[in-house]
Amino acid sequence: MWLARSERADVYLSGGVAAIRRGGAETVVQSLTDRSWDDIVDEWAGEAVRTSWRIWLGGSLCRLLRVEPIPGVRTIEEAEAVVARLASENGQSLEARLALWSARRPWIACCSPAGFADGVMSVADKHRISLVSIRPWWSSVVASPMNGVACCDDESISSWHTDKQGQVVKCSTALVDEGRQTQALQRMRVSGPLQAFRLDLRAPSAAGTNGFSAIPIQERGHAVAS
Repeated sequence: MWLARSERADVYLSGGVAAIRRGGAETVVQSLTDRSWDDIVDEWAGEAVRTSWRIWLGGSLCRLLRVEPIPGVRTIEEAEAVVARLASENGQSLEARLALWSARRPWIACCSPAGFADGVMSVADKHRISLVSIRPWWSSVVASPMNGVACCDDESISSWHTDKQGQVVKCSTALVDEGRQTQALQRMRVSGPLQAFRLDLRAPSAAGTNGFSAIPIQERGHAVAS
């Protein structure tokens, strides 16, 4: 009897790019200029056999938001519904996910287009792919709270600041294309120290780590290999 070994793949999705890395193979990167993410992902999934996927989201599909607690909200589900309504703008409906919820402390949410996660899970179910996780890409880079962090991908900068107790006091995601990110980081650094990272989809990840690599950005804006 032959046993087929399950393959692990990392998939990155943003508003403009999709990428997949299967095991130790090189990353395949596709522009979304002429194709939709679900079309490309469906194609990749159709090529897979006994595969589990980790989905990593760019900032435009997983926007950071901090909201002060709202009186009367009693559960995390209610809080997510309230944050989704607050975050939705310009006719775009969003879904919000809170890692933790408290009636007294500020809520930190990640907001995605409504129906996006269901769309990813639908493709996975269609091709019998096991979804390990759907997370922001920077969650694999910054494993513990750090004060003053900015994470740049192909179309956005997600940043946050923490206090001495490690509580997030400020966070946001700004849609900034790669050509303007150096100037944006310089402006952000005026208000205080900032550790900045740039996503590198093609760089090999260190052994034993999840997701894609991120390269530290020096103050002058140059990314340096670690």
